Amino acid sequence: MEPFGTLRCPLIMRSRVRHSSSVAVRILLMAATGASLAIAGCAGRAHRATTPGEPTATEDLPGLRIRSGEGAESVYSDEDLFAAARQHAREGRCPEAIATYERLVTEFSGSRLAPASLYNAALCHMREDSPRSAAAQYQRLVRDYPTSSDVRAARFQLGLLYERLGEWAALVQVADELLREPDLSVDDRVEALARRAQGLFGAGERQRAVSQAHETLNYVRTRPAGSEVRGFYFVAAANFVLAENERIAFDESPVPPGTLQTQRAALDMRAAHLLEAQRLYFDTMRWSEPYWTSAAGYQIGSLYDRFFQSIVTAPVPPASEPLTQEERADYEQTYRDALAQYVEPLLRHSIRYWELTLQMIERTGVDTEWRARIEADLARVRQQLGALLGS
Repeated sequence: MEPFGTLRCPLIMRSRVRHSSSVAVRILLMAATGASLAIAGCAGRAHRATTPGEPTATEDLPGLRIRSGEGAESVYSDEDLFAAARQHAREGRCPEAIATYERLVTEFSGSRLAPASLYNAALCHMREDSPRSAAAQYQRLVRDYPTSSDVRAARFQLGLLYERLGEWAALVQVADELLREPDLSVDDRVEALARRAQGLFGAGERQRAVSQAHETLNYVRTRPAGSEVRGFYFVAAANFVLAENERIAFDESPVPPGTLQTQRAALDMRAAHLLEAQRLYFDTMRWSEPYWTSAAGYQIGSLYDRFFQSIVTAPVPPASEPLTQEERADYEQTYRDALAQYVEPLLRHSIRYWELTLQMIERTGVDTEWRARIEADLARVRQQLGALLGS
């Protein structure tokens, strides 16, 4: 199954910094440092010369680091590093921003800005299309700062990343952690429920995934007035899980060798799964979420395409009477030609659904990975239909 999700929210750096270190405070601290060095010198303690540009550092006060020597970094705080990292990020220099956030967490691990630094560094990794690195930063935040107000948002972002990376057990675990929180908003609870369904489905626990998807949709339907769901992206995602389960049931119903009656029964079963999957994909489309609508449109067209392929490649039923080798070849070719003409409408259904889905993508302007898949399969099926019709 194709990955389900897109970015949960825009990659916006959080503005949480309050600058409190005034110039006067810095001057006083530098003067105090100089006085302490002079006193140590009077006591006869030897001092190693400091190489310019390579100052040694000591953390004399919480949230403040003092270096020997002079210059802009002779005295700096966690807030200075946080502001510098945010500036790098705003200017599109994510590697520099990540390095500065990491420096803050390393040098000021107890700072109130350390959790936000890990969160923002993860956002930068996401911008750089490094989902594993982003996940590692969110995991550090959750593990090392469990009381931070950023933990919940980090867990939601981990849900997105685990889905993208196909780490299904981890996705179920983080969804469970979120669902244990008593004060989730309605929309956040829907997201956690749908993520859990996705994780179970990806892990191959299809029946549990179906139950979880139904629970998600039932939760949406039973919201009282004033507590309705406002966003439908994850409602559509839960619906898509149900449709995907039926699609797999379709794929698990091959057309076996045997008599015409045996194959007809198998084809009837396959057709029933196709129609049910199509209904559930249409239900997904009704939530009007462009990503899931394009995914559902692709899968409907793909079902008709695969149904056609399974028919034309099915083992030829045995003839009603013994045939010579030449007669057998003619019998099989006649059977295939007649069957291909009979199932031609299936290919036309594929083409039609894919064309409509491409029109929707053009109209909404929301481009997804489904577009490339539709265009590739559409070209193939059009060529196949042309060959079938001799054009």
